[in-house]
Amino acid sequence: RAFRTPAYQQWLARLAESIENVEPFIAAYVARDGAVRRSHVLLKSNSSATDIDNAIARLVAAGALVTVGDFVCDQARWQAIGRKAAEAIDAAHRAHPERLGCPLADLRTALEADLPAALVADMFDAVVARLCEGDFVRVGSVVRRAAQRPRLPEPLQAAGVKLVQAVAA
Repeated sequence: RAFRTPAYQQWLARLAESIENVEPFIAAYVARDGAVRRSHVLLKSNSSATDIDNAIARLVAAGALVTVGDFVCDQARWQAIGRKAAEAIDAAHRAHPERLGCPLADLRTALEADLPAALVADMFDAVVARLCEGDFVRVGSVVRRAAQRPRLPEPLQAAGVKLVQAVAA
């Protein structure tokens, strides 16, 4: 039973301590789920939308949360997802240097377990969009590092050189 696990007990204790204060309540709620739609944060609470927005802004400024599109995410979890995405793309580059990049379907499979189950489709798009703000580029159905250029795999490079020389002659 999930409610008996130590992690869930800690979460409940955190909620109980913050029931009157919206900021720690939001932090606990987002930490539990990893990410929530901003429009759904404390939707059925007595707190006003202004109080909720101000609390989210303070938590973002403090580095506890990050906003990504329509989502409010736990900072630590968001960074872990970003690192895992970068590692998956780099692994695809190493495994298949001849390809343009990592297929989105493969990247999604690599990240699915780390994204909130109900938000996988929308969160995945947000992850890709955030990656592309940095060192990555989306080209059609693949994502790659901006510096990545397709090249022959190591075992075929010698044959490629010979072929280029034969064509040039």
